[in-house]
Amino acid sequence: MQKLLLDAQAEIRPIVKSSNELSVEELSHRLLKTTHEGYSNTVEPLLVMGLAVMARYKNDFIKEIKGFPVAYLYGVTSAGKSNLLENIAFLLGCNPDDYIFSGDSTVLSMWQKLDRCNCMPIIYDEISRRAINDNYFEGFVKAAFQGINRDKIAKIKPTVNATLIISSNFQPPQRPEILNRLLLCNFEQQNFKLDEVVGFNEVREKYLSNLLPSIVKQKPNEVMRMFQEQCEIVKSLNPELKGRCINNIAIAYTGYQILLNIAKETVPDEVRKNYEHFVANYEEALRVQTPWEEFISSLPLLARNNSIFCGRDYVYMYEEHDRVANNRHEIIKTPYLLCIHFEKAYQAFSAYYKQVNKNMPPTKKELELYAKNDKRIVAGKDQITKGINIGGIKKRCLVLDIRNDYDLCVLDKV
Repeated sequence: MQKLLLDAQAEIRPIVKSSNELSVEELSHRLLKTTHEGYSNTVEPLLVMGLAVMARYKNDFIKEIKGFPVAYLYGVTSAGKSNLLENIAFLLGCNPDDYIFSGDSTVLSMWQKLDRCNCMPIIYDEISRRAINDNYFEGFVKAAFQGINRDKIAKIKPTVNATLIISSNFQPPQRPEILNRLLLCNFEQQNFKLDEVVGFNEVREKYLSNLLPSIVKQKPNEVMRMFQEQCEIVKSLNPELKGRCINNIAIAYTGYQILLNIAKETVPDEVRKNYEHFVANYEEALRVQTPWEEFISSLPLLARNNSIFCGRDYVYMYEEHDRVANNRHEIIKTPYLLCIHFEKAYQAFSAYYKQVNKNMPPTKKELELYAKNDKRIVAGKDQITKGINIGGIKKRCLVLDIRNDYDLCVLDKV
């Protein structure tokens, strides 16, 4: 049997299974067909798979552009993330049960696995919210992206060999130093068609790794040429994109193009349109809401649904202004502070979050952590002001300066 050409020190060495039943061209055709149809011709799963294909060339990209992107799949459950990761595992000749690691691990334990393989993806499925908010998560992502460990806390060798694929039900931390190293792909439940992918399972388990020789025999200089061409296309679709984002997308799409070339196919028109939309709107994907932003944006809806009430769960403080109109003197009162009883508002937000996202909501401590970056907060230590009088009872409140935020000025008038 033919082994994938990996470093002799790698602990995971995929085995390519021989087959006389399906040609390499037919295998790649079936893989692309099930991905196109199973994910409604969205481009995100194709880019993640393309990035896994390109992992073979990580060292070339580290040398040329000083980085190789980390795939980050996020979205609700039943959106097809795990199915895609299993396809990638079988493509690499690995049993998913032994190769796809649990996201319940601590960041430090996940970090140590980055040294296990050479130019192969380490895959973590359903990484926990605790892990992505861990102080070490940033170093974890940087190490995978740059191919070197600069953090003395993680006890692994300075050189990081593996690439990294992460899936999570939760959005990534909203820090540029993390986001610009990710290939950020949102998976939506309505796009995943389970009936279109189950028929491929037997083929992938038996024969999919037969594609490996055709992938690894690509010439690095030809791969780089395709990558440079794709960079120009990405720039033309979105001239405002930062350099790292351009490279991340172009690398992944080049891997998809390699699979198309093996199958002797062209990009379907609908996939092309979705790709153009993905690139044109990529900055918006990078601006996903933090848990605190989700909490604040939910307040008008919670008020509209009578989940929170003015005078019971929040109050306004007003500024008074004199105005003369039609020879009449008036005193105009405008809200300038919103005082929210945090405990009650959190309970309402938590119930709403579970209903909409079908996941566990952020904890109160997480909200307070992200709230530290909100300059609207008028409070002392820990973002909480004690002793605000609401309905005759003194309560612990979040106090927001809302002079420049119309939506929060009219909660009780929605």
